[in-house]
Amino acid sequence: MGIPRVVPGHRTDGLETQQPVSYVPEAILTQEQVAQWLGVSTRTVRKLRIRRWASSRRLVRYLAKHVLEYLEDQAK
Repeated sequence: MGIPRVVPGHRTDGLETQQPVSYVPEAILTQEQVAQWLGVSTRTVRKLRIRRWASSRRLVRYLAKHVLEYLEDQAK
């Protein structure tokens, strides 16, 4: 059989681990990036009261600093 190989970021129980995500405060993020960062769905991101820029319903962007501000407000 041999020794099992360990791969960073991969669990042996079948579940994937997520690598930490970090962005500079000036970063412009998509809904998908914010969802991955927070560990929630894009639908949940749309419901959160995070400041965003939207030129249309499909083109929505977030500044990382606004996401951080939201998280700080929620921590209070």
